[in-house]
Amino acid sequence: GLDQHFSDFVGRVIVSPNKFVDLLYKTRIDKDSFDSRRTEIGAVAGPRSFRASVDYIFFDATEEFPDDREEIFLGASSDLTNTWTLSANTRRDLAPSGSTLSYGGSLTYHCDCLEFEINYRRTFTRDRDVKPDETIFIRLNLKSLGELGTTVF
Repeated sequence: GLDQHFSDFVGRVIVSPNKFVDLLYKTRIDKDSFDSRRTEIGAVAGPRSFRASVDYIFFDATEEFPDDREEIFLGASSDLTNTWTLSANTRRDLAPSGSTLSYGGSLTYHCDCLEFEINYRRTFTRDRDVKPDETIFIRLNLKSLGELGTTVF
């Protein structure tokens, strides 16, 4: 929609009934027909020592993508110490084939001055000129100076 003056409507609602549970709803609504184009419902639960997350994502068919799509995203993270966090995730297609779309993980160090993250991601998506990809991303965020990021592999 960069060639138009208005984009679709997007919205997000997060409900946190306590410190161990976050509930999420996101949507994208077509600006002309008011049809829902994307719906995401998710939850994150658990203490910082081990948090699990699940997201159900539904994409309505559009001219660009003629078929409806359903996906599920599963993730887990654990604060190993006060400064180190380990996380892993996977995204799967809920079509009859049930294929894995991506998986990955990260190790993050954070303190008052900086945040350093090593992130690995493997994607299996194939579409026209998009091919499966494997990425290692290193991110350094100097909290008083800004963010620097570099793709290494």
